[in-house]
Amino acid sequence: MADRGVIALSGVVTVYTAHEWVDRYPAGAASITVDASGVRACDSALIALLLAWRRRANRDGATITVRNLPESAVALANIYGVASLVS
Repeated sequence: MADRGVIALSGVVTVYTAHEWVDRYPAGAASITVDASGVRACDSALIALLLAWRRRANRDGATITVRNLPESAVALANIYGVASLVS
């Protein structure tokens, strides 16, 4: 996390690694940007992580924007019917 309201996801975000990202949510930030351009591989755990962060942002009254979501994650979000929530 280079900036208080920015989360730069990187590497592999899967069921085996997503838990490492959960606590990187920038508590107290009014506006959060998730940059997923560094994600090399992912599975549905990335979608679950983004939804968890969105729920927390909603609860905290913050806005959250997701940028550069990998094509595979976009496809999963479309399949699950949550694309509007994670993009």
